[in-house]
Amino acid sequence: MSIAETRDKDPLRRLFARDPIGAIYQIGDLDDAAFPHCRWFVDGTRGVLLIYTGLAVPMVALFGEVDALVREVPLPKRFYTKVPDRAVFEGWNLSAPDELYVMGLQELASFPSAIQIERVTDGAHIAALYQHYPGNYFDPAQVPSNVYLAARIDGNLVGAAGTHAWSAAEGAAAIGNVVTAAAHRGRGIARALMVRLCEELAARGCRHIGLHVNRGNRTAIACYERVGFRIHSAITQWTVSVA
Repeated sequence: MSIAETRDKDPLRRLFARDPIGAIYQIGDLDDAAFPHCRWFVDGTRGVLLIYTGLAVPMVALFGEVDALVREVPLPKRFYTKVPDRAVFEGWNLSAPDELYVMGLQELASFPSAIQIERVTDGAHIAALYQHYPGNYFDPAQVPSNVYLAARIDGNLVGAAGTHAWSAAEGAAAIGNVVTAAAHRGRGIARALMVRLCEELAARGCRHIGLHVNRGNRTAIACYERVGFRIHSAITQWTVSVA
């Protein structure tokens, strides 16, 4: 059996280089800040299974051919996952699905804007904004180790965006937690935040920038396309638990 746990980043990098946008979260988690929260399992050169323990509920991230990994690796009793095909977890209990697109930045568009954008280092500073984003995965404790920006209009916080995972050393970032206060939508706030965030990430060495978005959120998808993102693939997110 070729399945093994590893702490060697180099073979992981070689595998993820096949599809950097599809593996954008995993590449970000190779960063030294996230790596202590990760357990990596490989099936030769066929696939990778990551158990990320830095969240209240672990995340299991998959890449490549993973059927054998799912069968053989001891998984948590409850976890989040994102996969193209639910058959991977046949026999487990799965929550209602969240259908997502994977999008990757192809060419960043310019967007001149007078909206004030500022760097955020304290998650408590923007936490109240996420009441406008039901079902969000925002955790204030993760802000200091990620890259977050906030938008102000007339001195009031009206939007925020940041990274779920990123690594300057690995050259990759996964954007998430993009929110605009309900009363201020339709004013280009999310677009201004996204353009500035992508510019900052690129300046820090991120060559690959991706995100996941609900397939039914046409407004967000259109915004991201105007920024320069394109749909890469489709996946589904579930909470998985022991049957």
